[in-house]
Amino acid sequence: MLGFMKLTDHLIGIGNRVSVRCRQSSRPGDTRVCAAAWLGGQVIGREAKPGATRYVVQLDDDRRVVAEGVDVRRFTLAFELYETLEKMAS
Repeated sequence: MLGFMKLTDHLIGIGNRVSVRCRQSSRPGDTRVCAAAWLGGQVIGREAKPGATRYVVQLDDDRRVVAEGVDVRRFTLAFELYETLEKMAS
């Protein structure tokens, strides 16, 4: 599984459309179970280190977040449909 994660990390580059898991916590390093949401955006920066990759993502609502590789996924049509339906429901 780790080899697969590293392989997919290299497939995400600057300019790619991604979804990012954003935890809703008010304190950095908070390890309690927090609500999380997947938000869409575009990769504007990438830093690859041995064992981890960090991304800077410009979200669709113009916020910027820094996320670890496990919290970043390539944007899929299924995610776009889910996001659209969620917006229609609210």
